[in-house]
Amino acid sequence: MKKIYTFLVLLCAYIGLGVSYAQDDTFRQIETAIQNSDVNTITQMIKGNVDITIGEEEGTYTSTQAAFILKSFFDKNPPKSARLIHKGTSNNMVYSIGTYSTTNNINMRLYVLLKQDTGKYYLQELRFENNS
Repeated sequence: MKKIYTFLVLLCAYIGLGVSYAQDDTFRQIETAIQNSDVNTITQMIKGNVDITIGEEEGTYTSTQAAFILKSFFDKNPPKSARLIHKGTSNNMVYSIGTYSTTNNINMRLYVLLKQDTGKYYLQELRFENNS
């Protein structure tokens, strides 16, 4: 009985690490894509619609619409760096908060929300908020 219990505990820990790795990998991909203004990679991580907030403007967009919005944003605010620092969970979703700095010396708060569907994480929300 003790061997079965030990096996189950190790199995749960292994599965938990796999889920954590998958979301960390997705966050790294998004962070790199933002840092490189790689709109195609970002939009490939969208399933259905995505909520995007840039400053005071917000909306819900398809991946095609999101591509235009993000391209315009990156053209006006070329990235100098993007870092996702803090990660957490909320209501079956995972989020990360970090910073976005532009070559124009504008610093913004970056917020990424992922939703899991069929074992994969998808971009649910992306925010670039002005620092106050």
